[in-house]
Amino acid sequence: MEKNKKKKSKIQKNEIIKQNDLNIGCTIGSDFTDSQISLLIKEGITHFQIMAVFDRESNYITPNKSFLNLIKGYEISIHMPFYFHMMLSSSLAVKKRFIELNKFWKDFGSDIFVICHCKGKNMTIKETIHKISRHSLIYSRCCPDLILILENDAGGKENPAPKLKQLCLAKNMAKHSGARVSVCLDTEHAYAAGDSLSDVDYSDISMVHLNAIPNYVEYGGHLDRHSLTPLSESKNGTGFIKKILGSVKSGTPLVLERTKVEIIRKDLKLLKAMK
Repeated sequence: MEKNKKKKSKIQKNEIIKQNDLNIGCTIGSDFTDSQISLLIKEGITHFQIMAVFDRESNYITPNKSFLNLIKGYEISIHMPFYFHMMLSSSLAVKKRFIELNKFWKDFGSDIFVICHCKGKNMTIKETIHKISRHSLIYSRCCPDLILILENDAGGKENPAPKLKQLCLAKNMAKHSGARVSVCLDTEHAYAAGDSLSDVDYSDISMVHLNAIPNYVEYGGHLDRHSLTPLSESKNGTGFIKKILGSVKSGTPLVLERTKVEIIRKDLKLLKAMK
C-alpha cells in the first residue's frame, strides 16, 4: 500500500513538472502563510525546501500539519542548519539528527533530499575529499530512505570551501561505497568562493540553488548573501541562468532561496520566459 502511495505521488509530481517544463523550487520561510504557499503552487512551484530545526537534544521539530498537507506529493528538500557542515565530527548527536529526519520523512510519499553545507577546513584537498566522502557514507546510512545532498559553500578567508570538482569527487567515492548522495550547485556560493561555473560538469549536479549575485558580493570574497536579490538584478547578468537551464538534466530542482514571496514570483516569471 505504501509503495503504491509513493508511486502515485511521484507520477503526480512528474506530470506537474512536464506541464511546466521546469522543476522550480523555493525555500519556505517561517512566516509564509498557507495561502501564499498555495499561490506559489498555482504559479508553478514543484519543489519545497524546508529548514531543519532541532532542539538541544537533537530531536527534530516537525513542520505543522496544514503545511504538510499542502506540499504532500511534491519533492521536498530538508536543509540542515547552517551551523552544521560535512567537515564536523560524526558524533552520536549529529547522527541522531539524520536518524530523526529519516524517521519522520521516510513515508511522506515523495523524493526527500537532505542538504548539507560543505564548509572549508584547514586540510589538504585529498584530506577534504576523503573526509566528506567518509561522512557522506556515515550519514546516508543514518537516513537510508532519504537522499543526501552535498552543497558547495561560500567558504572563508582562513578556510576556503571545497570546490565543486572536489565535492563531485567525494560524491563519487561515497556512491561507490553504497551511499545515496548527490551534489547541489549554489550559484552565489560558487561566485563568492571564487569557483568558476564555466567548467562545471552538469551531469554531476542533481540540484541547483539558483541565486543571484548581489552588487556588493565580490568574486572570491566569501560573502554569503542572496535571499533578497531577484535574478533579474544579478551582478553578473542572467547569462549564467540560460547556461544552467540548457545544461542541467531534465527534472533537476532549481531552488530559489528567497525570503519574500514577491521575489519568488518575480523569479518564476523570469525563468518561464527564459525557458
